[in-house]
Amino acid sequence: MSIEFFSDEFPGFQSGEASAVVDGQYINVPERLSYISFDSLSKSVQEEAYYKYKVIVLVKEHLQGGWTKKNIDPILDSLFEQGHIEKKPSWRSVARWHKNYDQVIGPKSLVSAKGLVKNPGNSKRDDADFYKRAVEEKFLKRERPHVSTAYYHYFNNILLYNRAHPDNAIEPITKSAFYKRVKKISPYEVEVGRFGKAEADKDYRVVNKFSAAERVMERVEIDHTPLDLILLDDTLLIPIGRPYLTILIDCHSRCIIGFYLSFQEPSYNSVRSAIMNACLSKEDVTKNYPMIKKDWPCQGKIETLVVDNGAEFWSKNLEFFCASVGINIEFNPVGKPWKKPLVERLFSIYNSRFVKEIPGTTFSNAQQLAGYKPEKDAILPFSYFIELMHIWIIDIYNQSPDSRMTRIPALSWEIGCKKYPPPLYSGFEEKIFKIEAFPTELCTLRRGGISIDRIDYTNEELVEYRKITPPPPGSKVVKVVVKRDPEDVSYIYVYLVERKEYIRVPAVDPDRLYDGLSVFQLKVRRKLRRNFINSKTDYVGIAEAEKLIDDRVSEIAEEVSASKKKIKGTKKAAAYFGISSENPSSIVDGFTSREISDIEKENKSHSGVNPNDEEWKRISDDLEPYS
Repeated sequence: MSIEFFSDEFPGFQSGEASAVVDGQYINVPERLSYISFDSLSKSVQEEAYYKYKVIVLVKEHLQGGWTKKNIDPILDSLFEQGHIEKKPSWRSVARWHKNYDQVIGPKSLVSAKGLVKNPGNSKRDDADFYKRAVEEKFLKRERPHVSTAYYHYFNNILLYNRAHPDNAIEPITKSAFYKRVKKISPYEVEVGRFGKAEADKDYRVVNKFSAAERVMERVEIDHTPLDLILLDDTLLIPIGRPYLTILIDCHSRCIIGFYLSFQEPSYNSVRSAIMNACLSKEDVTKNYPMIKKDWPCQGKIETLVVDNGAEFWSKNLEFFCASVGINIEFNPVGKPWKKPLVERLFSIYNSRFVKEIPGTTFSNAQQLAGYKPEKDAILPFSYFIELMHIWIIDIYNQSPDSRMTRIPALSWEIGCKKYPPPLYSGFEEKIFKIEAFPTELCTLRRGGISIDRIDYTNEELVEYRKITPPPPGSKVVKVVVKRDPEDVSYIYVYLVERKEYIRVPAVDPDRLYDGLSVFQLKVRRKLRRNFINSKTDYVGIAEAEKLIDDRVSEIAEEVSASKKKIKGTKKAAAYFGISSENPSSIVDGFTSREISDIEKENKSHSGVNPNDEEWKRISDDLEPYS
């Protein structure tokens, strides 16, 4: 069942479609994607929305009954006393937030109308700016300086300001008042500044206990592992190493719902690609692999994504992507893999029942490799392994009962979908989902458009937008939110804030060198090109030639300084005698010709090389260059 959760918010969007390439497939998509992007909102607005979302989740976990004052107030008191929330809202606010919250849209539904309008700021002049700057520059730092350092920075800056503006002097607060003001900063903000966001999130996030999921896609676990298998290149048939597998498993049905296999180390792109494979339709799988007997119906919106503490899961791109599409991220406690048991056990089953049966398997323990060389035994090209992996997932694992004979994953999925079908991504929602998954960058809009990785992106619409969009107050440039597909650098999506829409902007690429080129491929190609150019460049010869030029110029300068005469019309004389790169001679050589010698005899009284400087210049100025 598909939920049209964008249809009311963006009426009329479906009109005016255009052809485009999305994820390597040629499809019809609209040129503009009109909706309010979470990335375009200010940091304070995003944090406010996250705070409301956090309160709703915490209250809902402990709520018994309706969202009333009697039920909510004790929960808020307990959460505040235990430090789970930094400030305690009123029960009416929490009930209103819960009413406004839309699980499909996510925290974006909690943004107030005021948050969608740019705040002009407070123009009143007081010590607030000095206090803010002192705290940010001298207290909320990874070096963790003492608060007194921030106070003296604040105090000294005010003294310097008062000396320059005696008529508008500011009275600094005392050290004790400054300390009290600093203590009012939220502990989370302090820890983010002094220890980093990763450490702060570990201390202040909600760690939920593992509980059984009641619906398909309610709770999905994701993780990475390097395969204990060496694969071959499809064309060269030589070993290319062990790939990394990113896989997702549904906690309710135990189905494998998606995966991503790559030789690049785990990154946000691995997570993004695996999530897209899990959430979107897999109709093409059986077409691409006709040997598969069963269907792979697993798709839909993930409610909660359970992750570990790998760097790729702490990325801002993943955080904003999941928030934009309404996916809650649940971090597994460090050192407690049993709270994410399904995917951990899946890797063990996968390696023991599938990978170990394929020639070229390797071992994690070096001692087990004694007398065995997996590179020599490897026989499976990468594309063939992908086909076998689809067969194993769809026709074997998802169709096999568990060891206790309590469930068959594919059957549990079928029953679960009949009872609580998950929302599906299709049409416009699917296109928005794909774009939101792309990494986000904040780029400067320049005369040549937008430049990323030394690739220029521009079109007429972007130029027109730059014409009518002035820089914000206090800035000289216009910055825009940009999303780019890591698998195809030939285009980007640019979000235009005033128009509340994304536009598709192609790369300036007349030779089509970037079509279908990934970011990783681009970096590798450029590195190879640099290495090639460096290997072919004679830097010693260039240095010797530059030194020769410098020495020769010095010698010529000394010669000219010793015999320099002020002679008029020499440039015209050089033109007359045809001095050029083909005839590098001197005007003196021309004046020694018989014609000029006769003139010199008639003008013996004239001093200098040119017999008549003014007359020569006058005659030559009247002539046009020949063509």
